[in-house]
Amino acid sequence: MKPFDLEAAKRGEPIVTREGTPAKFVAHVPEASKPHRVVMLVGDEVLHFYESGAMLTYEQHEDDLFMAPKKKIVWI
Repeated sequence: MKPFDLEAAKRGEPIVTREGTPAKFVAHVPEASKPHRVVMLVGDEVLHFYESGAMLTYEQHEDDLFMAPKKKIVWI
């Protein structure tokens, strides 16, 4: 999967978690403490992340953010 891109998320590009759950960008609060700067809606929960898209810094988490893969139509 493509790494999380905060600027692309702000533009509305699709985002998924490590497990493939769609996520929706809510807000970027640069004044907040580091683990709370990015606010996302994942399923029916509002979660907060580092600006890198990570939920935790010391290990991988199933809710870490990535850019959703783009589908391409190819004619053969």
